[in-house]
Amino acid sequence: IMKRHPQGYVAIIATIIIAAVVILVAVSNANRIRSQTQVLIGQEQRAQSRTLADSCGEIALAKLGPNNSYAGAETINLGGITCDVISVVHAGATYTIRARGRSGDSNTEVEIIVTSLDPMVISSWKAVL
Repeated sequence: IMKRHPQGYVAIIATIIIAAVVILVAVSNANRIRSQTQVLIGQEQRAQSRTLADSCGEIALAKLGPNNSYAGAETINLGGITCDVISVVHAGATYTIRARGRSGDSNTEVEIIVTSLDPMVISSWKAVL
């Protein structure tokens, strides 16, 4: 005659519950890590897009110095990555440069206001996007 041992069933159910809790904690941690990674990637892309926009702004300033009719509207290749000098608008003695950098899903646009070319005087340099 076989006897039933309820302690065996309790042990199996307890093991299943513990395993489920461990899996739940592991999945939760994996999701948290993935979210943190996405935030870090986004921050890195924003920083890169700003650096690219600033770089194109610097290039536009370098071209504007000797050529006050420089209008921008070009894509600059920086060793395999690109940025855009969107425009250089001349109004009186003031030049407004707009440049854009892209990295992943991040776009940054900068606006540079130049109030004199000789000597070059930059009165404002800010991100506008």
